[in-house]
Amino acid sequence: MINDSTRNDSLEGLLAELSDSILKRCEKSLPCVVVSVSDDRQRVTVKPLIRIVSVDGTDTSRSVIEGLPVYQAGAGDIVMSFPVKAGDIGWIDTADRDISLFLQTYADSRPPTRRKHSFGDARFIPDMMTNFQIAGEDAAAVVIQDRAGTVKIALDAGEIRITNQSVNIVIDGSKVTGIAPGGFFFNGAQITPAGDFVTPTGASVENHFHTQLNDSANNVQQNTSVTVPTE
Repeated sequence: MINDSTRNDSLEGLLAELSDSILKRCEKSLPCVVVSVSDDRQRVTVKPLIRIVSVDGTDTSRSVIEGLPVYQAGAGDIVMSFPVKAGDIGWIDTADRDISLFLQTYADSRPPTRRKHSFGDARFIPDMMTNFQIAGEDAAAVVIQDRAGTVKIALDAGEIRITNQSVNIVIDGSKVTGIAPGGFFFNGAQITPAGDFVTPTGASVENHFHTQLNDSANNVQQNTSVTVPTE
């Protein structure tokens, strides 16, 4: 208990001490840092980032917690999984009861012990928290982006905006290097950084010409002008 004599002078003080003592034993949620990640990135070992403060005021670091399942946003047959790595931060979110048997079967399970509100029965929720910035044009949008905002997909009520300024572009498993920015690829078609559209066969909307037939005077074929916008 906290050594505070002013709280022991009344029934209210004693009840406050008792409540504090109970709450200290109730592990619910804390920020943490990832120490390691399983190969399938479904489990992590984490270290809580809030220290334990003893009665005399000294503080100590908490021990690492192993094997926490990582929160994966999904339903039905669709999942959105983030590339969690060592050094990432997030939250420990604790269950009310022992879930060790549940984590073995993911089915209706009996709690095997009387353990309650323990970090041993928790999950890890990734949370970027800081050191990122959303562009002003995306203030009202749902955004998926890298930390720097160089690669992003933004969706709002009016449109979808896709930005790709990465150096490496992956097409069907093959990496194309030296493109900066890289443009956007969709089923083999490319929207270039300059805004041109290139078909899967390599035809450019901005930089292609149509060949005309010889005219009645048997003049040599010539290319027509570049495509122009229609009104």
